Parts: sequence; structure tokens; C-alpha cells
Amino acid sequence: MRYWNRICLMVIALCALQTVQAAGLLEGYQAITTSLKQSASALGVNPRASVTRLEEARDRYRRISSEIRAQKLIPAGAKAFDNARTAISRGSLTDLEAQSSQIERIIERALYEELFFAMSAKQPSAIKYAGVLARAFELPTAQQLDLKASVQKRQDNRVRALLETGIANLMQRSLQNAQRNANNQIASFSSTVRAASAFLIVQDSPRVGALSVERYSEVLGLLANGDTGGFRVGVKGLLQQVTSFGAKARALLKSSVAKPKPAAKPKPSVKPSTKPAPSKPQTAKPSTLAMAKPTTPVMSKPVVKPVAVPTATITRELVSAGINPAKAERFARDLAEQGYSSFSKLLDAISLQLASALIDVQNARIDSGRESISSAKNLFNQGVSPIVKEADPGLAARASNLFAATEAASGVRPVDISTLLSEVDVVRQWSRQQPMSAMQGVVSTAQSWWMGGGALGSFGLRGIIFLLVALAFIYPIYLLRLAFGGRNPYWNYIGIAMLLLFIPPLLEGISWVGSLIAQSTEIVPVKNFFNGLTSLSVLQNPLAQMIWALMLIVTVIFATIGFRGIAAQFGLIRTRTPLTNEPASVKSTSSQQIRNPTNPTNPNSSAGRTIVEWDEEF
Repeated sequence: MRYWNRICLMVIALCALQTVQAAGLLEGYQAITTSLKQSASALGVNPRASVTRLEEARDRYRRISSEIRAQKLIPAGAKAFDNARTAISRGSLTDLEAQSSQIERIIERALYEELFFAMSAKQPSAIKYAGVLARAFELPTAQQLDLKASVQKRQDNRVRALLETGIANLMQRSLQNAQRNANNQIASFSSTVRAASAFLIVQDSPRVGALSVERYSEVLGLLANGDTGGFRVGVKGLLQQVTSFGAKARALLKSSVAKPKPAAKPKPSVKPSTKPAPSKPQTAKPSTLAMAKPTTPVMSKPVVKPVAVPTATITRELVSAGINPAKAERFARDLAEQGYSSFSKLLDAISLQLASALIDVQNARIDSGRESISSAKNLFNQGVSPIVKEADPGLAARASNLFAATEAASGVRPVDISTLLSEVDVVRQWSRQQPMSAMQGVVSTAQSWWMGGGALGSFGLRGIIFLLVALAFIYPIYLLRLAFGGRNPYWNYIGIAMLLLFIPPLLEGISWVGSLIAQSTEIVPVKNFFNGLTSLSVLQNPLAQMIWALMLIVTVIFATIGFRGIAAQFGLIRTRTPLTNEPASVKSTSSQQIRNPTNPTNPNSSAGRTIVEWDEEF
């Protein structure tokens, strides 16, 4: 009987686990799509808010990554998030929407696979997956009802046919929009990318024929090169292939209606297709479409046209900074090809990445902050460092070392990123031939050594000191209790004040322990928890500093009361009335001493001096 009870409990636990997994994927999908839409809406108004919303979507994507069966889909989504971050830094709404579309379709592909797995396992979560996908693929109401009924009956072929029909219609409408707007590069690019993203979901279907991710990439390449005629021809060919795919899906739908009863027969043929289904999308195809091909030319094309004007402007700017004219012209061409109209614009892009990192680190999103720091470092080393090195090698080396130390350091804090921002501002002052801050040079050099590097490793002297403080905190507290834990209340007040002085270093040490553990683990919930301990650091945010200030105020109050009481007991402060908190033993001893200050029979007196227990008297 116990054996069967255990089996029942295991079955119940597995069902509960699948329900939680379904809720996690579905809720994650809804949260990610909402954040991506908010990021796109905020781009033109507040780029910083746009970055924040994008990073919220990225954090949620990381949380649900462990629940995606096709694990090779995860890097494709991460690549799309990186491209979306780049799109925000360039201010390209079109590129951001394209990357967002791909992220959504990748998650829908994961939901698509979960749907068929849930159907084969007879799980009730299959209905939820079907409802979300039906809305995402814009199925008509009648087909949505048909889809739910087919899922309940576990008619795999009919479910596939309904979903593929909806995707074929999505691709067809998007390609028709691209064909109509072929002369508008931005509109046609967006429409083609939407069609290509939708294709990722069904790319392994036996009904796609010659349709492929590479074919979409070729057509987008024609658009990027300005070949409008070739783009029209390419879109026309894609439309024909999509139409053929839709026709085959509708034919499968009709055949599944003609023979509804033998639903048991397709099961063996469907199961193999559901199991290996993740293998095809797990290939590099999604990452191939992560806008690496189409995005780069599309973004660079508007920059290539007005190259002459920015080149002259940048050349003058660099020459005035002390660069040789010939080298300044070469650097100016490089910057213009990257899309920057001035050297200051490149510094602005680096500052934007660092500002985003500052927000992430303040909110304990350490991994996202590190990615922004890495992006800023790459921009600096590729674009800024070679230019500055020509005129001021010391400044270039100092700034590069600071970027490298900050990227590699454990326990990154907002003050570290603020130091980087100040260093970028020094480079800006250098380019404008303005006086540079001498203090920043000292701070930058000390910061590289203080954060890490050298023999101390990435944890640095700062981390080691705070770790030692955290580990050694117990012993001084023990001694404090021995020294100030007596019956005299004033000594107790002084002990409390000293204890409060110890607490901020303790919290700082705990935050560094959290940073060390978070850096050494890859388990996302554990990493997020220990990264959250950075909020205890006084260096982290204004709230921690306000708490520290309040603790200092309380420390001053207790220390004042304690030391004043001790001073009064020593007779150093004249008081009109006796202290109310003075112990009775002290009062009696003092009065006895006044009445008979040189009593030779008193065992505690000697040569006119009274000796009492120091803890009671002082």
C-alpha cells in the first residue's frame, strides 16, 4: 500500500511541476512581450527607460531559459537581445522592433514545442499553450475554437495544420506589405523581418519546401544594397513559396477533417516529429537571422551617403586635439563608416552604455551591467583608444586599464562605473583641448589597483579587505561584550555605540561575500539572490547611505549619553542633581567615602584613596 502511495505522490508532484513550468513560460512570454513593447515606445522619448525595459525583458528571458526544452534556441535569443541593445544605442527604432519580433518568435517556438509535448503527455497545460499561440498567430475565432477542440482530442496533425495555416497567413501579409513598400527601405525591411521571424517557428516542417532562412537573408541583403528591383523579385519568389506552404497546410487541414476517427494512427508518425522537432531549430538558423546580415548593411547604408561632410568635421576635430592631419583623416573615415558624425558622438555612445550599466548595477542586475561595461570597453578600445594614443599615450593606457579592470573586477559597484564615466569625460576634455582633472588621474590609477588585477586577482584589495572584515567581525563583538557588558548602564551605552559603528563594515563584508558566491555559480536563482546582497553595501545606492547616516546619528546619541554619564561619575562634569541612572551601589559608596574619606578600617581604602570595582564605579 505504501508503494502505491509513493507512486501517486510522484505522479502528483510531476503534474504540479509541469503546471508550474507552463505558468513560468506563459507568464514569462507575456512579461517579455510587454517589456519589449514598452522599450520600443520609450526609445524616442527616453533612451534610458528604453534600455531599462529591454533589460527587464532580458532578465525574464534568462529566468525562463531553463524551462525551454530546445536549449540551443537560447543563444539565438541572447544574440537578439544584444542586437536590440545595439539598436537602442544607435537610436534605431526599426532595428529594435526587428530584434523584438525575433525574440518573441523564438519564445513562441518554445511554446510550440511545449504544446505538442503536453499533448503527448496528456497534460492540461496544452490548452493554455494553444490559446496563447492562437492569439499570437492571429487565428480567426472559428479556428481558435477548432484548435482547442483538436488539442483536447490530441489530433496532432490537425493542430499542426491550423498553426501552420496561421503562420503562413502572417508571412504572406508581411511580404505583401514589403512588396508594396519596396521604395521605402525602412518599412520594407520591417515587414520582411517580421515574415522571416515567423518562419523560424515552422522552419523544420516538411511542407516548407524550398523556403529557408538563407532565402530570407538573401532578400534582405538585396534591400540593404539598395537593389530595389532585385528585392521585388526576391519578395515575389518568397511569396510564391509561402503560398505553396500555406496551400499544403490547408490540404493537411482538410485531410484531417475527412478522417477524424483514425486519430490513433497518426500518433506514431507524429511522435517522432515532435521529439526531433527541437533539433532543427536548435541549429544556427535562428542566430543566423539575428539581424547579423541584414542589420549591418541596413544600418550602415544611411551613413555611407553623407560620409564627406562628417569626415571633414571629424578631421578638424581631431587635428585640433593634436592628431597628425593625415592620421586624423584616416580616423575620421573609420568613425564615419561606423556611423558617428563626430568624435563626441562616439564618446556619447560610450557614456550611454555606461549609464545603462550604472542603472543595472544599482538595481543588482550585475550580469546585465557587466555586458554594458563590456560593450563600452569594446567601443573605447576600437574607436577612442587608437586616436588618443596618437597624441597622449599615457591617457589612452590609463583609460584602457581602467576599463579592463572594471570589466574583470568582482563586486562591481556604482562608484566604479561613475569613475569610468569621469574618465570618459577626461577624454572629452582632451579632445576639446580643455584642462583635464589632475585628481581624476590619481583616482583612475588608484581605482585600477583598488578594484583588482595583478597578484591579487580580479577580487582586488577592496574585496579582500571587506571579506576579512566580515570574517573577523565576531571576535571584536565578543570582546566588546566582555568589556562593556557589566552593570553600569553608561558603559552599556558606549558598547551599543561601538556596536553600531561595526555594523556598516559587517554589511559591506556580507555584500562582498555575496558577490564572490554569485560570481562562482551559474545557477540563476542563486546568482540573483547573492547579487541582491550588493544592496547592503554603502557604496550601492542612496538608500544604504541614508540608513548608514541614521545609524551614525543613533551612534552619536548613545555615545554622548554613555560618555557624559562616565564623565559625571568621574566628577569631570558638575551636575546640580544626581544622575537618575546612577547605580545604587555607586551612590552608597560615594556617600560613605565623603563621610569617612580616610577610614583605615575600610578594607577598600588605602592612604586616602578608595578602590572599588571598576565596572561599578566607572
